[in-house]
Amino acid sequence: MAVGSKIWESWNRISYQVFQAIVRDEARQARDDPSAQVRNTWLCVPQLISNLACLTACTSAAGGPGDALRRELMNESPETGSIALNMPRTMMNLVGDELRQWENFLHSVSKPGMFTLARRIIVHPKFTKSYGYNTFVTMNNLGVEAKIYDGPAEILQWIQKNLRAPKETINREIIITKSNQKCPIFAWASHLQVPTNSTSVFLYFVTEVERSVTGPQLLDMIKEMQKTNPETHTAYVPIWWPHEHVSNVAKGIKNSLDAEPLFSHGGFGDFAMEDAEASAEFSKKFTSSIQHFDMITVFHTPDTNSVRRMILQAPPFNVAHVTCPFTLVVYDDKKKMPVYYGRSRLSRSSGVQNTLDSPLAVLICQLRSYFGSRTAFNSSHTFTFKLANY
Repeated sequence: MAVGSKIWESWNRISYQVFQAIVRDEARQARDDPSAQVRNTWLCVPQLISNLACLTACTSAAGGPGDALRRELMNESPETGSIALNMPRTMMNLVGDELRQWENFLHSVSKPGMFTLARRIIVHPKFTKSYGYNTFVTMNNLGVEAKIYDGPAEILQWIQKNLRAPKETINREIIITKSNQKCPIFAWASHLQVPTNSTSVFLYFVTEVERSVTGPQLLDMIKEMQKTNPETHTAYVPIWWPHEHVSNVAKGIKNSLDAEPLFSHGGFGDFAMEDAEASAEFSKKFTSSIQHFDMITVFHTPDTNSVRRMILQAPPFNVAHVTCPFTLVVYDDKKKMPVYYGRSRLSRSSGVQNTLDSPLAVLICQLRSYFGSRTAFNSSHTFTFKLANY
């Protein structure tokens, strides 16, 4: 038995809902607080689905806090009828095997770049506990390790080692030393390096993403783009700088899915102490109980310090100019599923605040097709990256 197409469609819809909720919340914070730092946002879809499956497997007993979310995740179709009766073992076997196959495929086709991920439940040393059998089955099937908190330096080393990222790009630790220590932190991390050699992995740049309000609509747009004749174009793409903070996925889940009970008393079930209440907020007293650290980097990124400055006029015909803000979708055409969503708002500058529509630095690469304001490239091409500064 395998996870059916209807469930994959649900995962697509859910992932885009959560991504949009995170983006909207960060935009609201930036609007309400002029001093707030504008951040780029990344979300790894396999990581999100595995996190939701992990939570619901141990909290979705009839009427339990994860029951409603499990119904969303598994689409409540006839093909999942038996799962509801034996949730932890059956669901984890199905979802765990399906995600593992997908992740192995992405890892194998990511050359010359890479795709790596890691999952950890971080437990505060003052509030350790014994887990039930179903909890261990869940963590084993999804490749999740439980680790007692040993300070931010150890977490930094864990992320750096598993993501194979240079130390200077990882300078924001996962936060745990707050009031809600009775609840563990779900720390998920991933890193995709592009381009790849796969003929089924595409990168789509969407400059008017507000027109696509749902995941299915975004997929419809991608299908329309795939109908265009495969022509090679040059595109100016703003550099997205290394992701330097964890994403508050908990708030995205809470604001977009039927997950309110998870963030109430006892909502994390066997994963937390009986009287624990998970948090979806970062504040003076609380820290978010679900924190994802996802990165997308470019293979052999050019040196932005020594490049000669260029002044470019209006792009000539057949040249796409992607401006900030834009949404990046890494799309698996074989699975018909997004792998990553990214929202790039602003390029980093040296003390100079550039406007959203005038990026300081852009990458030049060969694209497969160009469709209006929406651009896609198939990463099976050989790419030569150059840099131009405005």
